[in-house]
Amino acid sequence: MRKNRSRSPSGSKASGPVRIMVLAAVILLAISLFVGYIWKALRTWDYFQVRNIVVKQGFGLNLDYLKGKNIFSINLAAQAAYVSQFYPDAKLIKLTRVLPDRIYVDVAKRTPVAAVKLYKYFAVDQDGLLFNLETPAPPDALPVITGLETKIFGPKPGKIYNTKELLLALQIIAQANKSMVLKSYFIKKVDAASPANLSVMMTIPQDASAVQAASKAQRVLKVGAGLKPAPTGVQYLEVKFGGANIQAKIKLLENIITQEKEELYKIKYIDLRFASPVIKFNDAKK
Repeated sequence: MRKNRSRSPSGSKASGPVRIMVLAAVILLAISLFVGYIWKALRTWDYFQVRNIVVKQGFGLNLDYLKGKNIFSINLAAQAAYVSQFYPDAKLIKLTRVLPDRIYVDVAKRTPVAAVKLYKYFAVDQDGLLFNLETPAPPDALPVITGLETKIFGPKPGKIYNTKELLLALQIIAQANKSMVLKSYFIKKVDAASPANLSVMMTIPQDASAVQAASKAQRVLKVGAGLKPAPTGVQYLEVKFGGANIQAKIKLLENIITQEKEELYKIKYIDLRFASPVIKFNDAKK
């Protein structure tokens, strides 16, 4: 009697997917080997050696040490981070490959909002980061922050300083720059030696009539006292802020300037440190 052989249909069906998986693995391995070969060839081919480095115009950044290297072997992000250590006045440095042999360097400079007077003048941005000025003396367009010689020791370009006095001065400058009323009243100097007595010197914008009135008032005042009249020109208004509620005090200063706009040249200082503002005039008795 013949025995019937039994065959497992599931076994033949299972062998199909296994063959497909093996074939796919072989194909992927071949592709990866091919890509690896191509990548290795690109990283060693002289055709892709860096010959030109183009730096954004107006910034003295030197990356010549990258010349001669294979353009694909350079970690652009790591190089940007490395170079940034030596150029603290750069807010962002970005390197881009331009095939076959060029690297383009895009640089965004930090924007100085003031100059800080220490053993020399430093520029400072809104974050409190110090960096070098392009000139020994600060340009007229920058407010000067003074009184921090005993607060910031051994200042280093590229370092952020969270000194209370510096941050208060920067806050006042930022709030004043945002104000539509104060946009014409340039902050010339911020004395930040003491937070409780922090004060600013602001220029008073003058039209022809205001200059004439101020000049006449000065001549009468000085000649009456037996002194020579002071020369006409830029006039300053001192505002004493203190170290609290800066935003509210800016609003209060806006109101005072709006009300006293025509008489500002007569005011010696405005004191905002108290609950009620104090206005002292030039000819007021002590």
